[in-house]
Amino acid sequence: MTARHNICLPKALIIRRWLCACLVSLTLALPACEPLDALHYLSPVTSSLAQQATQAKAVWETTRKGISGVVGANRVNDAWGSTVGVNWQIQPLNTLDAYQSWETNTEGYRKALCADIYHALQAYSTLREAELGVKAAEVHRQMSALAKADMARKQTVGTVTALDVAVQDAACETDIQLAQQAALRLELAQRQADSFGLHGVTVETGVRFQTAAVPIEQMALWKQSRRELLRQQLLVREDKRTQHMWLELGLTTISNDTQLSAKLSSRTQGAAVTIGYPSLYDPSTLVYTSNTTLTLSLNYPLDPIGRAALHLAEATQHTLQTRIEQQQQELLLKQQQALLQIQLFQTTQGGAERQLALARQQYQQQQVQFAGGFISQQALLQGQIHVFDMQQAVLVAWKQYTGAVYDFLTLTDGVWEVSK
Repeated sequence: MTARHNICLPKALIIRRWLCACLVSLTLALPACEPLDALHYLSPVTSSLAQQATQAKAVWETTRKGISGVVGANRVNDAWGSTVGVNWQIQPLNTLDAYQSWETNTEGYRKALCADIYHALQAYSTLREAELGVKAAEVHRQMSALAKADMARKQTVGTVTALDVAVQDAACETDIQLAQQAALRLELAQRQADSFGLHGVTVETGVRFQTAAVPIEQMALWKQSRRELLRQQLLVREDKRTQHMWLELGLTTISNDTQLSAKLSSRTQGAAVTIGYPSLYDPSTLVYTSNTTLTLSLNYPLDPIGRAALHLAEATQHTLQTRIEQQQQELLLKQQQALLQIQLFQTTQGGAERQLALARQQYQQQQVQFAGGFISQQALLQGQIHVFDMQQAVLVAWKQYTGAVYDFLTLTDGVWEVSK
């Protein structure tokens, strides 16, 4: 039974090795990709957001030029004649809403673009990790094959037991399966990278991105709070303008008749009452040919509901102002923490790169020693595994670095730019 197993296993090993080699050679035949390629990625959703931001800017440009407003017309007919009034009102709240909508859409587009590039960089990292995994799995498989052959020689001379041989055969089979899994992960990673426009094998590179402290006015969270405050300030101003009522007393002489009228009105729509005798007309809307006019006006916020609403709006404005003052310190602290995180992962990556350089020097020495017959092939393959491990460590540190950069750019509403 043991002999038949030793005869069948090499055939399966050859077939599986051939499959892995085909996948690796197919990948190596593709053009190389690098992190800079990820900076050109733009998803269809982000492209649509760019158009949305452009349209929002057009709305704001139109509104701020006064093209948007309210037109009202009325015609009054009575015994005293007829009048036609046309009112044009510019709406500052609409202008502010249009500007803030453009600003919000622009920020949404930048955040989406920043996220697109970050996900593309992650796809690049995943692809490179899968490629290194395939190479390491192949070396492990070669080491298992050598160990199995050595175990077979020892079994021939009787220095090992059948159980030792079975254990080594199981370990070799496990390494073959791990190599197959690594090849499948590489295929999946390549498909994901293709969806981001990253084709082919990766190249080893240490790309750095521009990150520096920015004024607090450029931070997205602070700009959002400022938009809320500006809107509230405008609402308070409108409440102050509309919630006041006034009393008018007028004495007018018309065609030898004296008319006394009194009017209690408000700038709030629907809150106007006309009193007096006779009350056949509204003196505020008609045009008279008068000889004498005497008017007394008193302006005071008489409406208790409007006054209470104004106080509430002013309290809300004060709360927003206090929140912004507190948020300034919090955002500055977050920015400093984000920059420290970036520096930390840069330092970690620098240490991993130095370890990688040492591992490569050791491997070169081991190659010379192996050529001279001073070390075994197992020791040489072990040195190659160490190089792959250090490459993985550099990649992990770089992924952490790009994640920290993404957090910083999200906080500051920045864009990906390669550091020169």
